[in-house]
Amino acid sequence: LFITLFHVQGQSNFPYSVELQAVSIPNLPGLHSFAFGQYDGKILLIGGRNDGLHARQPFNAFPANSNNTLLYVVDIENQQVYSSDLNSLSVSLQEQLQSTNMNFKQDGNTLFIIGGYGFSNTANDPFVNTISMVSRDSNGDLTEFALLEAMPSLEGASAEFIPNHD
Repeated sequence: LFITLFHVQGQSNFPYSVELQAVSIPNLPGLHSFAFGQYDGKILLIGGRNDGLHARQPFNAFPANSNNTLLYVVDIENQQVYSSDLNSLSVSLQEQLQSTNMNFKQDGNTLFIIGGYGFSNTANDPFVNTISMVSRDSNGDLTEFALLEAMPSLEGASAEFIPNHD
């Protein structure tokens, strides 16, 4: 079940309500703490975990075998899920895109992804300090790459990110 149906009822003078429709999509993976972007009615799911609540022991909190190592595209209208393995990308991008709880921001056809929690073998650090960008051009071609800049003091997850267009 992708979305749960419920009705929000708050204060009696609150003029808003929320209604969600349940959608069941075959082969949609169980993921949490992922980054996402939207394009042309499809949703791109990046990173996150496929193991549910993580262990509370520091040595076993985020085992690599529970990282989401696939990029998923979810087509809700046609109830289809497509995936692609991260192995064809550079190690730096693989580490970035399989981390959990990344900060992300979509600006038009560009999805910025920063940080995340997941062990980085490259940096020998439990936080990923890579800044990645996923962009779609006017032809619909998707390009992912790690920016040369890293986050020296903002390592980790859930930092606020606002792109500067200047």
